[in-house]
Amino acid sequence: MQHFQQHYGPWALVTGAAQGLGEAFARALARRGLRLLLVDLQTEPLEALAAELRQQGVEVEAHTVDLADNAAVQELLAAVGQKEIGLLVANAAYSVVSPFLEQSVENHDRHIDVNVRSSMHLVHALGGAMVQRGRGGVILLSSASAGQGSPLLASYASSKAWLQVFAESLHLEWKARGVDVMALLPGATDTPAFRDSGAMPRRVQGMTVMPPEPVVEEGLKALGTHPFWIAGRSNRWSSGFLHRVFGRRFAMRVYGNAVRRLYGVEEKT
Repeated sequence: MQHFQQHYGPWALVTGAAQGLGEAFARALARRGLRLLLVDLQTEPLEALAAELRQQGVEVEAHTVDLADNAAVQELLAAVGQKEIGLLVANAAYSVVSPFLEQSVENHDRHIDVNVRSSMHLVHALGGAMVQRGRGGVILLSSASAGQGSPLLASYASSKAWLQVFAESLHLEWKARGVDVMALLPGATDTPAFRDSGAMPRRVQGMTVMPPEPVVEEGLKALGTHPFWIAGRSNRWSSGFLHRVFGRRFAMRVYGNAVRRLYGVEEKT
């Protein structure tokens, strides 16, 4: 615990913190003694979480920010001020499950703005200070969908693949300088966003839907050791088995069929 505070404290910035994995990260980091700067688009649940954590003696700042707006991201960075951010958890994500051409180009832009551009700007602004101090950490929330192409998730999965490669690259650049960078790849996770997406996991044989808390605990345990981490033993096994034994094209077909079943969409011929 003390080592965690010394290496990743005193402040952690968590985006998408109001619910789901972001909320689980906030609670886990509070238990580890970090001060929290929490960011989300939804004001009411964000303020409720912040108030609850303050009652537990945690120092918390809450900021309502639309991460798709670059000016708002810059305002957030200005609000950070002189706070020493030792850990960045870029968890916020935008996701629409739908065929590519049935979404507007503005929708696709938002996938890039929230998932990619805001994360890159935050890492660039906050990571430089970490490198100068010779300590710190960055967790970028990727996804199991990053491992291969997927129908219905073209922009989302592509943005998550970008985050994984970005994390791996910075892992190689910054590890020797004392800063740990890792991509965390959850599979199906029981979050409000997953439930609201219309997913029907019972349609997919063998699919495991993990609670947020073990995903977060696995990620925090893997930070500092791995450049990326697939959450869930069954997810790690199935991903490794499909890609190593059968190859990427077969993995694409298997994963794509699972996504279609998950959302009740038949393949068009």
